[in-house]
Amino acid sequence: MARRTLAAVAAGMLAAAGLVVAGPASPAAAATGFRVSGTRLLDARGNQFIMRGANHGHAWYTSQTQVWADMKNSGANTIRVVLTGGRYGYSSAADVSAVISRCKAVHMHGVYDTAQEVYTYIDSYVNAGLLLVVGEFGHWHSDGPVDEDAIVNHANYRGIGWLAWSWSGNGGGVEYLDMVYGFNVNNRSWWGDRIIWGTNGWKQTSRQATVYN
Repeated sequence: MARRTLAAVAAGMLAAAGLVVAGPASPAAAATGFRVSGTRLLDARGNQFIMRGANHGHAWYTSQTQVWADMKNSGANTIRVVLTGGRYGYSSAADVSAVISRCKAVHMHGVYDTAQEVYTYIDSYVNAGLLLVVGEFGHWHSDGPVDEDAIVNHANYRGIGWLAWSWSGNGGGVEYLDMVYGFNVNNRSWWGDRIIWGTNGWKQTSRQATVYN
């Protein structure tokens, strides 16, 4: 199951099954990978793929390999993996075989504390004909509260992917953003319950890319 989980690594995306990379490609490669069409991300069969997942701090927790299966089994279809080139250590070539960016990813934290701010920002990308993924968001940040319900619900309305921050392992005063405690999938926080089981959460809106069906 974990082999089929998509991983969005840093600013890029790759399919965990076989490391199929979505990126600028030749026509032949495009036929087997993900591609952008207007505001939509399409899989190799031409069907829209909408990301539903969370972030994982792999750079700090490289031994936590059970994460892939746990997140997949919890309903995620995408994992955004934190890698590093020096600031937080070094991710080896074995960790990053190929990463190529194809879409815009934004971080929505404390400045998005009202529904109207969320709607205006998301709609500006949609109206400009750009593919958008909300690559990070929580329910609170150091700069204030976040309207997480507006992000989740409006992204669902607009057909936009989102990736919550984050699965587990937060520190430095932001432990409240752990979806599960101690990487234990059976010990979820209320934030994890919101993302997985809440309105327009993973269980309701996450769909596996059709190329893996």
